[in-house]
Amino acid sequence: MTPLQAVFQFCSAVVSVYMLLIIFRVLLSWFQGRLNGRGVEILVKVTDPYLNAFKNITWLRFGFMDFSPVIAISLLGLVSQILSSLAITGHLNIGMVIAYIVGSVWSFVSFFADALILLMIFRLITVLFFSGWSHQLLFQLDNLLYKLVSRILGMFTSKNTKFSMALGISAVILLAARVAMTFAVSYLLMYIRGL
Repeated sequence: MTPLQAVFQFCSAVVSVYMLLIIFRVLLSWFQGRLNGRGVEILVKVTDPYLNAFKNITWLRFGFMDFSPVIAISLLGLVSQILSSLAITGHLNIGMVIAYIVGSVWSFVSFFADALILLMIFRLITVLFFSGWSHQLLFQLDNLLYKLVSRILGMFTSKNTKFSMALGISAVILLAARVAMTFAVSYLLMYIRGL
């Protein structure tokens, strides 16, 4: 291993550790107000400047859901992969960089699709089995899902459909599209890496 490769390996390790700190910080944000202490303060000071750089991207917010941490973590993952590749091979070609970028974009898109599918299934279950259940969270979720379900079904039919049926059909369509895209992206990545 050359000295330059050792530097790349060290930098990759630093980025990976920072990525873990970011993930830990995101998980801690779910329990806001309950956790405090010197360690949490240090973690916030170290990670929040990076996370705040992504918070202003408005298209990453859908109602009460904020996907900016996913982009922040994905970008760190991309940098870590590139640095690891440089540490192992000592060089980087354009095919590898494109493959890393496509893989990172697909990771974000597939995470987003998985989250939407799970939300649709959750809401379908609550509509079918807990119809009397009312909560502000469900109202916000319905606002988000209604627009999405309308667009998905609008590609196939103009008929009005019951919300529960529309949720089920949309979840199946989204799941089928996600599976098909997984195969397409994996073949694309194999092709790009072979260049």
